[in-house]
Amino acid sequence: MIYVLTNLGFQNLRHLQFIRLDHNLIQALVERWCPLTNTFHFTIGEMTITLQDVQILLGLRIDGPAVVGDTVYHDPNDEEDVATFRMGSSQIDSMLPLRWLRWTFYRESYDELAPEIFLRHVRAYILFMIDCFLIPDTSRSHVSLQWLPLLADVESFNRMSIGGAVLGHLYRELCYATRPTRTYIAGCVALLQVWYWERLYIDRIRELPAGNTMTYRDEFDGLRMSQVIMTPYTHTVLAALPLQYHDGEEIWRARVPLISWKRAEWHLPDRVVRQFSGLPTTEIEPMDQSFRRIDGRGRADQDWTVQYRDYLQIWEERRAYVVPIIPVTGSGNQEVGAYLRWYRSWASIYLLQPQVEPPETFFPRLPGERLVVRIEM
Repeated sequence: MIYVLTNLGFQNLRHLQFIRLDHNLIQALVERWCPLTNTFHFTIGEMTITLQDVQILLGLRIDGPAVVGDTVYHDPNDEEDVATFRMGSSQIDSMLPLRWLRWTFYRESYDELAPEIFLRHVRAYILFMIDCFLIPDTSRSHVSLQWLPLLADVESFNRMSIGGAVLGHLYRELCYATRPTRTYIAGCVALLQVWYWERLYIDRIRELPAGNTMTYRDEFDGLRMSQVIMTPYTHTVLAALPLQYHDGEEIWRARVPLISWKRAEWHLPDRVVRQFSGLPTTEIEPMDQSFRRIDGRGRADQDWTVQYRDYLQIWEERRAYVVPIIPVTGSGNQEVGAYLRWYRSWASIYLLQPQVEPPETFFPRLPGERLVVRIEM
């Protein structure tokens, strides 16, 4: 089983899925997510999760065909046997309980299984990981059967851009989480938390127990470049990674749509070139103006290969859309300063609606205010 999962790029997920999530940190990050740019708005500029982060942190394949399939499945052996796949907690008739999946296919050892039976267990494990960790939806307890046709040929599934689908799905969930009526977030939030650990270093946060959203907000308000690691994946780190972590690295900076079954989101590395050791620029193209966020909920007869025809074409030509990088010469302070002035002229640091009621307690933000509070205590 481990050998097969290694080939699929799933072996590292066995450890990451047990990360204890800091929901207050995730909430503070959601508050700074901009759906118009698919980036976090910090005081030091824009940052985001890229295809590079997905491949290095999760070990998933990012190159290959986009993850998209038919909503209506026809049994090749019986034309009258038709299944319709829908997403969401209200579509239980086309979903499997995760608990049943685990109880039915879990074994201490898989060595004695026949090849065909073994592949069934592999498919079951992939289904479990997809809906429990990688691309969870709002049901939180069921997995959609829509994935089964793609898993009929495990090797073909292995060649798909699973990492691109995971990132596109997370982008969409971050966008939905910014809505005032949304009280939860799906998607691979463990990736979001590990990304934060790799790139942002806040001394005071590390010394305090998790669970204080106001503290995270305060530290993000005063975030400085000295607390940010724009390029955590140094040449030494990259050289130590297995070859599979470099498969497709030439598209880490591709400005392309990420397609995750019924969802498409733009990957915009040109907005965060500093994460690739490049000089920031103010000449950044906006997101495709014709782009509309749809997820096809309830549209059973939709052919998504037609719906996303233009986006699929761009993805197939992804190497032609790689963003060029201008390397830093000297300190680069002048270019960074020009970028920050441009960024602060239009960016909104507080992206969610302000509180309706004033806070009942005082929370110090400036160093002087913190000193006064310590003296009073």
